Amino acid sequence: MDNYCLKYSIYIFDEEGKLYDLVHSKFGIKIIMHTKEKGHKEPHVHVKYENKEAVLSLIDGRFMKGNIHPNKRKYAEEWVMNNKEELLKRYKEVIVLWIT
Repeated sequence: MDNYCLKYSIYIFDEEGKLYDLVHSKFGIKIIMHTKEKGHKEPHVHVKYENKEAVLSLIDGRFMKGNIHPNKRKYAEEWVMNNKEELLKRYKEVIVLWIT
């Protein structure tokens, strides 16, 4: 699996007008961080594939909620765990930047 360097932020508005940070996109899988999300205390990312979405912990890689295809889930879990340190750093930057 190739490593992806998180040097740039790509902020996108979705269909509902919500702003998010696109972290990674490959094989139709989008790994994103919502910039103005409340209610989660654990660092996490959202994994979108087709019309489904799941939430993946950045602490231990487990899925917190949602459902996506098992093959896409496996890819997302591996990618997130391989890039865990950089993702945690980005998560802290995004949360501090947009929540304060």
